[in-house]
Amino acid sequence: MDKWQSELDRQLEKLRQEGAFDNLPGMGKPLNLADESHVPQELRMAYRILHDNDMAPDWIMLGKDIEQSTKNLRQSVIRHLRQYQDALAKASTPEHRQNVERVWMHAQHELRSQVKAHNNMVLNFNLKAPAGIRHHILFDLEHEIARQKS
Repeated sequence: MDKWQSELDRQLEKLRQEGAFDNLPGMGKPLNLADESHVPQELRMAYRILHDNDMAPDWIMLGKDIEQSTKNLRQSVIRHLRQYQDALAKASTPEHRQNVERVWMHAQHELRSQVKAHNNMVLNFNLKAPAGIRHHILFDLEHEIARQKS
């Protein structure tokens, strides 16, 4: 996915530099944030009440929580992996290496329980978000560890 995203970013930047986005209809005008065409008819009144009282639908708040949780998980993976790699590099005896491996296994167990809670939030969001809203993807711990190792 990252490969395609970066290619998309390159193409958009190229188009922007060529002026493809200049003189678009409505350019320089404020967005119409009151447009509720994407909101199902039966939810519009509830959304309007939430908006008028500076509140947001549950799925929006859940989306923000997921973004923060993803950031926290990535930082936690990086921190645990660095601690593991540093301790392994300093391990001088087989017993010490075994102990380092045991600590790393425990850290992975802790990370897996955090990932499980995170992925439950993601599934909850994906079920609640209205049609047309981009779904969040599940956090893949093994993929993230491999990505951080390289």
